Amino acid sequence: MLTGTAKDVKISSPCTPPTLEQPCRRFSVAELSSATHNFDKRWCIGHGGFGMVYKGMISNGPTKSIYVIKRLNFMSNQGAPEFWVEVKLLSRLRHCNLVHLIGYCNGGKEMALVYEYMHNGSLFDHLHKKGTILTWP
Repeated sequence: MLTGTAKDVKISSPCTPPTLEQPCRRFSVAELSSATHNFDKRWCIGHGGFGMVYKGMISNGPTKSIYVIKRLNFMSNQGAPEFWVEVKLLSRLRHCNLVHLIGYCNGGKEMALVYEYMHNGSLFDHLHKKGTILTWP
């Protein structure tokens, strides 16, 4: 089982050269709270079985990038075991056609997953909400 003490878990991607490694970063509660303006509802972009989903700006060195933060709802049916399975599995699963897990937060009672932000929306949105016509090419 993956523990909350590892700062970075190194993984490689099948869509990038094998020499490149992408870390699964451990975020602090303070970083995610700052990124979402203290989990303000105006930054909420959805919800699911795991909990609320927020869009947030996180510093990545000298620049800031937009990420998606899935925050565990303590009233949900999912808990710590499911959280760690998702972190362990998705931190090793890298493909250019899948959303990447950037990192996680496990501070006190706070548990959250941080994913890359899909600027063009999800495949589900395009098929079921926007009615986008997809062609094979």
